[in-house]
Amino acid sequence: MSKRIFVMGGIDATNSRLRSVEEYIPSLDQWVTLCPMLCPRSGLGTAVLGGQIYVIGGHDGNMPLSSMERYDPLVNEWSVQPHMSVGRDCVGTAVVGVVSSMRSPPLLHCMGGASSRTSPPGSASRCDSPIIQSNV
Repeated sequence: MSKRIFVMGGIDATNSRLRSVEEYIPSLDQWVTLCPMLCPRSGLGTAVLGGQIYVIGGHDGNMPLSSMERYDPLVNEWSVQPHMSVGRDCVGTAVVGVVSSMRSPPLLHCMGGASSRTSPPGSASRCDSPIIQSNV
């Protein structure tokens, strides 16, 4: 992912959520359209783990999302991943752990966000499925 910028999801001028994904390549000063996400979303959290991009939560225009998708840049393809226990809009994400550690692989954490339009942020989830862990 070094020296690459990815932009995914959001809201367009008609207030519709987007599935679009674009990559900016600074060395070419060029934007490239990539495979769209499986679910339109805004307010999503993102993280890079094991050379793949994870998008977590967000909002689909009707409700906060608990879903997670993984993008593999080598094949330009998205796949469904385990869901969080609650939907989170405007969620924060972090990869915690040492990437080179075989004993304790890094884990993807999701923090805060709103689970409904009226609920305040304040909870956290850890995505510790073996699918999320990386031994890279």
